[in-house]
Amino acid sequence: MENIEILTRARLYIDSLAKGINPLDGKEMQDGELLNNVRLSRCFFYVSEVLGEVIANGGVVGSKKKAAAGSKAGLSEFALSDEQKTRVVISKTPIPISYFTEAINAVIDLTEYKKIGYAAIQNYLIEEGYLGVETDLIGNSCKFPTEKGLAIGIISEKRQYNGKDRNVNLYDERAQRFILDNINDM
Repeated sequence: MENIEILTRARLYIDSLAKGINPLDGKEMQDGELLNNVRLSRCFFYVSEVLGEVIANGGVVGSKKKAAAGSKAGLSEFALSDEQKTRVVISKTPIPISYFTEAINAVIDLTEYKKIGYAAIQNYLIEEGYLGVETDLIGNSCKFPTEKGLAIGIISEKRQYNGKDRNVNLYDERAQRFILDNINDM
């Protein structure tokens, strides 16, 4: 478990660096700083993805997860015990739902249980009125926190992906705890 916490913290630092933010003080880095270089930023995003896979793998590097998990057909449906809930790493920094889903899946036994996907969590939050859904002119759907969602700690932040502005929902400590408290209903 300690390894997963370290990996999760490392990923948060790498994500901050990738966005041009100093992970130690939260301040935006200046354009001329070495760590704010575009090529390094791309590298940081890649390293973040790799760390996410290692975290989802329970700290194991490589494809052991697939071998250990075996066929999904024989696995039980996702469930999280109260003891496992205490082992899920809660991020002090607001994070995307996909990161938190990885932290949840890191504490389950993949040889016995199926993982929970972030879509299951989002669908629950939509059904319960914590997230709303809008469809743009092209037919893409966008999820956003409702008043109820804002009250539990879901926030929306504008970020740039491939040169385009995009709203990303982030989940603070309160929202992460809310999800854990209701995870088995999802």
